[in-house]
Amino acid sequence: MIAIRVHQPTYDKIKEAAAKEQLSISEEAERRLQRSIDWDENFEGALRQKGYLPMPLDQGRIWVPPEMPSPFILRISVDAAAIANEMGCPGLQPLIDQALKNLGEKRGLRP
Repeated sequence: MIAIRVHQPTYDKIKEAAAKEQLSISEEAERRLQRSIDWDENFEGALRQKGYLPMPLDQGRIWVPPEMPSPFILRISVDAAAIANEMGCPGLQPLIDQALKNLGEKRGLRP
């Protein structure tokens, strides 16, 4: 059993959809949750098949397309940018970017 609270507009949409489908509100909520789970699983599989790579960030996960820089280099770049900005040194970012590019070239990582 899952008990959740939702905002009134969400509740109203679920209630309306349940009535249209002749389902209870709980059945409609479950149907929508299952659709979300199915979507996530299918979406992730499709991305992996196209060569996308998952990259975890503190804020969640993003999918890096194959033509983007190596997720390792990209992750360091994102973290370094946040650190540089937090330090009040945004001018440091171009230097970090160049250093990461050089590191990637030395390690044979995609640019």
